[in-house]
Amino acid sequence: MGRHLKLRNTCMGRWALGAAVCMLPLAARAQVHERISRSDLKTLQDSFADIAEGVMPSVVAIRTKLGMRPLSQGSGVIFRSNGYILTNYHVIEDAERISVILHNGLEFDATVMQVDDRSDLAVITI
Repeated sequence: MGRHLKLRNTCMGRWALGAAVCMLPLAARAQVHERISRSDLKTLQDSFADIAEGVMPSVVAIRTKLGMRPLSQGSGVIFRSNGYILTNYHVIEDAERISVILHNGLEFDATVMQVDDRSDLAVITI
């Protein structure tokens, strides 16, 4: 498996895990009040797959370097059509070079626009 594809799959796995964790309270609440039918679970599963497929193009992989040395890897999400990306501050912290890899394997250099180390968020642009 190519390095870009492997990195994209890692990002998608993290996104899917985050989405699943966000849905846990809903599933727990549903179990307390009523049982979920198999057909409802199938509908939920299909809906989740549709959503994941729809947002996949907006999920990106991020690699950083300090000099020639790799510094970190992470993920982000494109939130504006003009190339603005939301990621974690710790991913881009101290980086001299930031690369963004799109779902189709295209790679771009990125520039830091704004950071908030207290909330561990950063906005970068390609």
